[in-house]
Amino acid sequence: MFSALTGGGAGGRTSDEFAKGHFGGAMNIPAFSLPGPTPLQEEFLAGLSAAVPEKDKKMVVGCASGRRSGACMAWVVAAGYTNAVDMAGGWGAW
Repeated sequence: MFSALTGGGAGGRTSDEFAKGHFGGAMNIPAFSLPGPTPLQEEFLAGLSAAVPEKDKKMVVGCASGRRSGACMAWVVAAGYTNAVDMAGGWGAW
């Protein structure tokens, strides 16, 4: 799943993780199918593109620990987003 902060973003959180807490304005876009996790790169990028069409929009990519969001961050950068950062350590660190 994807957690977007500051109006746009991406990540790797499950629906349950997202429901337990997220920043205002966050979005959740599927990025992995659990258990596995099995990457859903094409679906994730399609959802991100629809939700955040502006490639220079500020966004934070986050997940529970930082592992899944790291994969998502690579996809975000490869898709041409220029103002995204990974939430170091994920929600567990915050």
